[in-house]
Amino acid sequence: MLALMYMVLSSADPTTGVTLTGTTGSPNEATDSQISPTNASAGWRFNNDGTIDIHEGVGTYTFSANWHDSPSQDYWIRTTLNNGTVNNSGISTGSWLKLYGTGSADRETTWLRTTTGLYLNDSLKIEIATDASGVDIVATGYYGISTVEKSL
Repeated sequence: MLALMYMVLSSADPTTGVTLTGTTGSPNEATDSQISPTNASAGWRFNNDGTIDIHEGVGTYTFSANWHDSPSQDYWIRTTLNNGTVNNSGISTGSWLKLYGTGSADRETTWLRTTTGLYLNDSLKIEIATDASGVDIVATGYYGISTVEKSL
């Protein structure tokens, strides 16, 4: 099994190195909690340079991981709501958007909590494919977003 796994990981397959993490039961988490009137904001940004940034707090982005060490072919990304409510900006849920290659852009999904006392705890399924229709999905991961705005 290890020999087979080594062969697959070390092949010339263009999908080598595409990695997403997190599971349905244990997603990667981005969280933010603020005291009103400051809005709580959290999310994820998938960059076309192969990196993933975590967003926890208004205007704050921090490197989290790589989805690819050095992408060299076209990739598309799709976000699907795994559980929770749709309250995002950036990545359109259900649509394949170009992540790397000509015409690509960084793709971000952010939850913004503007109502005091409400708590959002959602999970996103993120997929990366080598084609615009998502026939060749090469990586799947789960990314959670939690926001709450508290009163004093």
